[in-house]
Amino acid sequence: MKKYIWLGLAVMVLGLSGCTLVKYENVPNNDIVDNQGDISADEAAINQLFIDKYPTEADRPEVKIETLVGDNARGSLVFKDAGNAAVSGAYFFAAKVDDIWEIVLSGNGVIDCTILAPYNFPSDMTADCAA
Repeated sequence: MKKYIWLGLAVMVLGLSGCTLVKYENVPNNDIVDNQGDISADEAAINQLFIDKYPTEADRPEVKIETLVGDNARGSLVFKDAGNAAVSGAYFFAAKVDDIWEIVLSGNGVIDCTILAPYNFPSDMTADCAA
């Protein structure tokens, strides 16, 4: 009887502590990067694209890659003022074509699937896009 009480208590503690089971998929090594590894060179290259795109902006762009899969990147873009305070922000999608990064889409609001489709972004990166 004591064994069942302890078992019940253990199940309650695990349930109340918010423990969840995590499902890991079989993904090849170095295929998906989520804020891990050295992606600074890619971030710098994409950041330069935004500097070139908005050369007269007083606010400085700052890119953060959130997901990198092969030659496709998704992340956030924040414009910062001279005091380093965030002024505005957006999402971005970039693709490496012939070893050169291109901005595919950036902005706020609806993410257009038709613009992303030719670049073969993985479905995990585009799950929230609208057709």
